[in-house]
Amino acid sequence: MVRIRILLLAALLLGLLLPGAGVVVAQTGAVAPAINGPDDPAELEAFLDELFARDMEEHHIAGAAISVVKDGELVLAKGYGYADLENGIPVDPEQTGFLIGSVTKLFTLTPT
Repeated sequence: MVRIRILLLAALLLGLLLPGAGVVVAQTGAVAPAINGPDDPAELEAFLDELFARDMEEHHIAGAAISVVKDGELVLAKGYGYADLENGIPVDPEQTGFLIGSVTKLFTLTPT
């Protein structure tokens, strides 16, 4: 449950920070309002690095991945932590899949 909250929090924060973006949660259909945020990919990455480092440490999360798309273009795709902690295999945002709870749920960031 904590992992779902962290992923939802990250998705909502991105929806609030990215210009012209709204967060859609497939299960509920909820949409967060769009507010201007960082236009610079480096600024976005720095924000996410801090967010993921803090929350992964606090909640003992081994790995996470995020992809941010704006205006149909990939702005950032990055993995954090490990896909396989025992073998030290890092998260690859293009290859690593995550199951959330007993049923995989979809969180999608979409431009509005």
